[in-house]
Amino acid sequence: MFIKAHRKSAGTKQYQGFHSLRVMNNDEQTEAGVHRKSGRKVAGQLSKSDVRYWTVAGQQRLFKEKRGQNYSCRIQFAGQRLRFNTGTSNKERAAEKAVAIYNSLVAVGVEQTRELFKPKMAEKSDVERLGEWIAAVEKNCTLYPATLQNYVSAVRKVAGDVANLPKNRQRFSYRDGGTKEWREAVDKLPLALLSAANVNAWQVAYRKEREANPEAQRRALNSARSMVRNAKALFGEKIARTLRDVAGLTLPEPLPMADVSLTELFGKKTKTRYQSRIDAGRLLEKAGEELAGKEPEAFKVLVLALCCGLRKREIDCLLWRQVDLDAGVVRIEATEHFRPKSEDSAGEVDLDPELLPLMRGWKARATGEFVIEGREVATFKSRVSYRCEAIYAILNAWLRSKGVKAQKPLHELRKEAGALVAKSAGIYAASRLLRHSDIRVTADFYADKKERISTGLGALLSAPDKVVAFPTQGGNSKTA
Repeated sequence: MFIKAHRKSAGTKQYQGFHSLRVMNNDEQTEAGVHRKSGRKVAGQLSKSDVRYWTVAGQQRLFKEKRGQNYSCRIQFAGQRLRFNTGTSNKERAAEKAVAIYNSLVAVGVEQTRELFKPKMAEKSDVERLGEWIAAVEKNCTLYPATLQNYVSAVRKVAGDVANLPKNRQRFSYRDGGTKEWREAVDKLPLALLSAANVNAWQVAYRKEREANPEAQRRALNSARSMVRNAKALFGEKIARTLRDVAGLTLPEPLPMADVSLTELFGKKTKTRYQSRIDAGRLLEKAGEELAGKEPEAFKVLVLALCCGLRKREIDCLLWRQVDLDAGVVRIEATEHFRPKSEDSAGEVDLDPELLPLMRGWKARATGEFVIEGREVATFKSRVSYRCEAIYAILNAWLRSKGVKAQKPLHELRKEAGALVAKSAGIYAASRLLRHSDIRVTADFYADKKERISTGLGALLSAPDKVVAFPTQGGNSKTA
């Protein structure tokens, strides 16, 4: 039997006097630490060195990792929160292992216990440098090439800036070998460099380098968030699991950037609604006059972006076999040159009847399989670059000359297409045209506004008998 003493606490003040004593017989408890008569849990009296402590009903002292088979345990010891994998899926044996781990902590301390029960912690990681991690991912993971390029470019940019390596002048010196030297220098950097403190310092410095006006700061914030998100994704759990379980590599613990939180660094992502600054009808008319004859490929790109809402890469890799002129649709689908952004990005885009004769003329004069006449397939990597960069440069310059000042003029045409449909037919129709993954994405960036909304008070200003007298510059009143 044992004696249980009840103590009463109020705030921070402890009352040390015994208020009640009760003698409890061991036979009044079950082996799971539950009082037989009252059903009240008494696990609090069990020590961590008791197997029953780890298996008491209603407590999650033993748990399975996400998608894991074996039980793990958490132990608070010497001011540290420790986690150990017991290496077994049998709960009773896992409890015995947890007891052994706890007893070891008491006897020999944290470090020796880690070496005994977490041998991988004592092993040297097979990947210590950024280049080693990138090479391992390229060899063992099946990421889409464009996705991998985005991840690698982002992490090299962040790591290079954190290490204060030479910036853009050397980074983009392709012809004289500067780019190669810069990448080699970045790839030699240790993964430990990508800590939360260093990444936070980087994003602060990155934003301070930009102009102080709100729009420049908004763009800098979005760019920094995007780079950190892509860099962090290269060290995601799915990739790490492949390297660890399939390739058999020993990875650093914790994983690089594991302690980097996008929310803590950047806060909640702001959503900026698209505000049209384009007279689409006038722009299309001018394009017909100035581009259709002199720059026909640039004119094609403009039509596909503004009239059909296609993305840049969708236009770049669009094949004539995807254009069904009889049905009046363009089919966005996977081809040997293109993969849709997501499953929802695939689909049909309806063509205006007036476009069909124009596109039949384009097809009759086509010299290849692509709608836009650009570089041959053999001379470009469709997954990481564009065939028609020269054409886009011509179109972007022309758009800027017509007052389109957006950072990405071509993508601005797609936004304008979405805004026009949202205004005339509503958000759902705009979401269908733009092929967003969720209608909430469309609603976040486009206003569902089919009619002009105002107070109607402006009508009073046009009624002569109701207009108030406005003061003139000389101070005299004058009725409008």
